[in-house]
Amino acid sequence: MTFNSSGQPYGNGLASVGECLYDGYPAVGRWMAEDPDGEPFVFRKFDDLAAQNLLALQSELLEMEERLKGLNHAAFLGPDMAIKAAAREWEVLIQQNAGEHSQPEVVNVARQRMALIKEIREKLKEYRKLGHSYLALS
Repeated sequence: MTFNSSGQPYGNGLASVGECLYDGYPAVGRWMAEDPDGEPFVFRKFDDLAAQNLLALQSELLEMEERLKGLNHAAFLGPDMAIKAAAREWEVLIQQNAGEHSQPEVVNVARQRMALIKEIREKLKEYRKLGHSYLALS
């Protein structure tokens, strides 16, 4: 069904917008936009899909958390004091990540840790944004 700019259905299946005739989304969209009460603005929230998406993001974050725990475990139980220092202090991690260490293995571990931290940061941002927008729709 299509509607004119006054919200009245057209018998011929077309809606008039200015001098042009439209049907489908343009006509319904115009009708919805012009309704003073906003009552036609009813949209699906896709709760099931939103929940599944958040669960998938949680799974990804859990996997990242386990990887970070593994790096921490190796750092604190391992013999290398430089790797341990990077796990303890952000400034040391930044220096090692920039290649400011004589041992390539220390730089490699620091770069792995930094890459994972940045990956976690981005995934958390996505998760929280989607979580907040989902709650706002509820």
